[in-house]
Amino acid sequence: AQTQTIGGVLSIQGNSTSRVRLLSQTAATWNISISGAQAIAYVEVKDSEVLGSADITATFALNSGNNDDAAASPQWVFAGTVYYWTGATDTAWTTTTNWSPVSGVGGPAAGDSAIIQNVTNQPVLTAPVIIDDLTIYTGAEMDLNGQSLTVSAAFSNDGTLKLQGSETTTFTGGFDSDSGAVEYYGGAGYASLSAGNTYYSLAFNGTGTWTLAGAISVSNSLTALNSEILVFNGTVNTPSLVMNKTGGTATFNNNLTVTIGLATAATNFSLAFNGGTTTIDGNSNFTNTGTVTLGDNPGDSINFLGDIFTSGAPATVFGTSLSAGGNQIYSGNITLNTDVVLSTGNRDIIFNGTVNAAVAGVQSLTIDAGTGSVYFNAAVGTTAALNSLDLIGSEI
Repeated sequence: AQTQTIGGVLSIQGNSTSRVRLLSQTAATWNISISGAQAIAYVEVKDSEVLGSADITATFALNSGNNDDAAASPQWVFAGTVYYWTGATDTAWTTTTNWSPVSGVGGPAAGDSAIIQNVTNQPVLTAPVIIDDLTIYTGAEMDLNGQSLTVSAAFSNDGTLKLQGSETTTFTGGFDSDSGAVEYYGGAGYASLSAGNTYYSLAFNGTGTWTLAGAISVSNSLTALNSEILVFNGTVNTPSLVMNKTGGTATFNNNLTVTIGLATAATNFSLAFNGGTTTIDGNSNFTNTGTVTLGDNPGDSINFLGDIFTSGAPATVFGTSLSAGGNQIYSGNITLNTDVVLSTGNRDIIFNGTVNAAVAGVQSLTIDAGTGSVYFNAAVGTTAALNSLDLIGSEI
């Protein structure tokens, strides 16, 4: 048998997606002896025997068989196994045959590394899990199902981590907010987000109520998909805001910044942009049929940098003034809760629904379209007359 002798330091470092393979090309046993320091991780070892006086320890290694790890020292020591999720039997994390290699009782545990692959059966926790490394591949999902999760070392998420919202999560080596999605789907009441406030993609897909005080930072998209009630009392920053809700409400009570655009589903739910400064870039189309509230205090600032449409004809309530860089087209009825100034950058403002004051004779409307045009295609003040209507535009 061939023997490899290393008198100095031996460092072999693969990773969870690319292992360094230590094996014989002829399937014969090969020997190795190390007398110096060693750092070996994420390797595949096969047909090997350790000589000399020191054990060789490989962390998160794949033991492919015919090694001397069951012999007396010196020997291979495989500290912490890397398990690949296959879902061969069912969706339970604790089912030993759902893992390759087959795991011990309860599934991968402290000291182990788990890699979740995109397969038919995706893992669902039925008990708390403590693990060293956790990797979720693209297209794969892992559902905490109300159970706690502790990742003691590295966490990498290119797929989706699903939570009800009440779980306790600990990511000692840091939470992966550079890729992947996190989805909350619970049906209870929640005062915070279990995985923190910083995400790549954040989604809500449940029937619960989230009342969140912390500042939310999303680097890809913030999405709502169900009838949940969302109340954001802290600042929210996201490139994309997608409200594909089937019901419920979403209320932003602090500064909101959307740098790419806003999209909504053509369903019956309500949106409110209250408090602080709301800035939404791109064209915004409110296709929902509930209510859209734009400010609840005259000091609020509402800024749409592109066009704003309310094509779903939601009732629109103005609690402050609004500026837009593009056209403003309101298909639903409008109520003014305060004196309102609507301004646009030399573009058109079109009212296809009625315009009324909240209290007859109290609220006023000023419209500044620059060189654009202003169109009223329905009645103004028939239900509750405006205090005044001032129009500025090249065509009225």
